[in-house]
Amino acid sequence: MASPEGLFGLGAVQVVDARKREGDHFDPQTTGTIYACDFVEPVLLHTEQLFFLLEAVERMAEQAAGTEDWRAPHAPPGISLALMSTKMGEIYDLRSEIGSEGRLAQLAYRGWVAMVAGTWERFRKRPPYEGKEAGLPMGMQTGVFGDLQKIRNDVLKNGAVADNGAAEKCEVLKWFPAGEPIVFKLDHIIEFLNLTAVLPTKNLVFTDNDGKARMALSWHPKENQAAPPWRKPPYRVVSTIPFIDRVDNADPESDHGLFVRLAFADSLTATILAERGEDQNHLSAKQRAIEAAPTGGSFGLPRHPHFLRWDVPVTHAHAKASLSEGSDYRAPRGVGPAIRFRG
Repeated sequence: MASPEGLFGLGAVQVVDARKREGDHFDPQTTGTIYACDFVEPVLLHTEQLFFLLEAVERMAEQAAGTEDWRAPHAPPGISLALMSTKMGEIYDLRSEIGSEGRLAQLAYRGWVAMVAGTWERFRKRPPYEGKEAGLPMGMQTGVFGDLQKIRNDVLKNGAVADNGAAEKCEVLKWFPAGEPIVFKLDHIIEFLNLTAVLPTKNLVFTDNDGKARMALSWHPKENQAAPPWRKPPYRVVSTIPFIDRVDNADPESDHGLFVRLAFADSLTATILAERGEDQNHLSAKQRAIEAAPTGGSFGLPRHPHFLRWDVPVTHAHAKASLSEGSDYRAPRGVGPAIRFRG
């Protein structure tokens, strides 16, 4: 296998050894390995497939601009009858019909939600080791994935309409008002990836049980890509995650700091140090206040005084420059979200 430093030419490479899933005793590192191998890898593959389809419909919108071809009857090759559906009394446009956030893309979004929710369901229900006593407890759960399963159920069983009960019970993914149609956007995908800590610059190399690399997944910068009008500005904040950690991880005596990880509309990420100090209770109180603050404004940040001091476009520009230089970003420790165990 090529050296980690030269495999992609972009940032550090994290090698995930699948052999750690077999026979090892439970420890935090093994938990992260199991999560990466059995959840992160398939989720990123499903996301790659989703982005491929969204890119295709975006190109269709560009090709169909100024023409009526996108409203013509359609059928796969070899079928003699074409199907055309036109809603009367409704104004059609490229954004609502075939853009990456349009009606045609909704089928791809719904498939992604179903596949990711199914991946989590399989992952959390099966013991990763032989014997329950030697492995992880059954019934792993988090609010993020519980919410995703509620949304998946509404898509599959409720005609893609947010159920009153399910919508009210969502803890984190409060995307759709009760009783309203479920219309997915790229913002939802970016926020989910950010909340599950799989939207980093880190490159992942997965190995098989013989120690050979079987898969490499990485995020790469795209240069000179103009965003469609409904995705601008790129520095709009889609998701924020406050967390507390030592300011200097290498120094066990370092002060703690309140950090906020931002995910922008173009999927770049940046981490801001909001405040540092020795009083962790004080920092925790501010973290809870930020988490409870409503979002809004021109940038999409929580309406909290600590966010007013930042120049968001400049922060986005620095994040883009760091990604191009191969620099990693500051994130909470661990591979994935905090997992609660049910005995």
